[in-house]
Amino acid sequence: MPLKNLFLLTVVILLEACATQPGRLQISDYQQTNARNCALFVNKVEQSIHSSAVVDYQQDRVVGYPYLRVDRTLASFTNDIDNRLMFEQWLQRMMQLGQEGWTVELLNLNSQQQQELFDTAKQFNINTPTLEAALTECSQILATTDFDEEQEQQQLIDSVYVADDYQTWKRFVGVYPVSALFFRAGIDDWHEQAQTVFSTPLDTLPVTGELLSYIPDTQTLSASELQSIMTASTENALAIPTLTETDLTKLYDHHAPVFEIDTADNDDRIGSIMLKDGYPLVNTNDVQVYRYPSYTRIKEHTLLQLNYMIWFPSRPKTSSLDLLGGHLDSIIWRVTLSPDGKPWLYDSIHACGCYHMVFPTQYSVSKEPANSFAEPLLIAPGLNVSDVERAIVRISSRSHDIQQVYFDETRLQEVVVYTMTDGS
Repeated sequence: MPLKNLFLLTVVILLEACATQPGRLQISDYQQTNARNCALFVNKVEQSIHSSAVVDYQQDRVVGYPYLRVDRTLASFTNDIDNRLMFEQWLQRMMQLGQEGWTVELLNLNSQQQQELFDTAKQFNINTPTLEAALTECSQILATTDFDEEQEQQQLIDSVYVADDYQTWKRFVGVYPVSALFFRAGIDDWHEQAQTVFSTPLDTLPVTGELLSYIPDTQTLSASELQSIMTASTENALAIPTLTETDLTKLYDHHAPVFEIDTADNDDRIGSIMLKDGYPLVNTNDVQVYRYPSYTRIKEHTLLQLNYMIWFPSRPKTSSLDLLGGHLDSIIWRVTLSPDGKPWLYDSIHACGCYHMVFPTQYSVSKEPANSFAEPLLIAPGLNVSDVERAIVRISSRSHDIQQVYFDETRLQEVVVYTMTDGS
């Protein structure tokens, strides 16, 4: 074969390999009919999802097991699992993430594709009332087959990880080493400006429009109620805070902040996300705060985090060169809870992944990062958290920067009540 043709053939093979979905189940691994049928069905579902480009990247698929997905919290347990009960609970959590991911992906398929997959399930004698139920049933059947031996369990433990999204060679071959210096200088300038604002007395902060305070219409809990909920939540083999829907709602309600926003025009009002003719908009007549849980691990503790996300119609551009302004703007306010349910620390970030800042409380201690080359973290002045009053988050007009966090609800002026919705 001529060298040119060989090269072209190699390129074609590589492109075909890249175009196929990762982690297809090997049908020959399944001898029992129900497991084999489930493997064929899951492969069909995965093929449809990947070919339609509706893959949800919220969590990573576990290579070789498309019904499992993993986040950084679950991946961090790989060195700690030392008994069957821990493995089973860890596995069930990855299966749950798999189900959640599939649910999102199936909703992004059109109705004809969904019906075809449902019909495929019936052809493989998977008789469930819904497509989601078929995937749930098959996940259980496949997991029972795949991990019935200790060796298989250990292989899974050894293979689970979450890769970062950085491509190191591109960062160093490209302009990253040079651009990083300029970005670092910009970050340092922003830190200095932010610390100046943090140290400015609340009464002297400039107000462009009027201060509008968005407050939750919810109840708070006593210290003993918080402790009771949190203690019960970690009574599982992994000691991951696992709450009933009722108890999680109580925690959301208790820690829900007040958003005090300098409001000059409609771009400074918060609302709900909607689609109009396929275009995302914020409906400021429907005041919603979106909430969702997350977790972090500090030494032997897995800590629950409560996330509160607000959306603005836009961040108005200051000029044609403004790279940060544009349609839609969003802030995530996060409360990391200590094992007794009190705020260990607060932090916030804009949904663009920028302007991350940390607000330590009297229950946490800050320390210098071990890596001096890491991007410096903006640590705001420590907060003395109130047991009876909510955190009030003061936000500027237009840029929507957090200016202060305080605990005095008597200062609030015009008030709007918000409701909370699950999801980000």
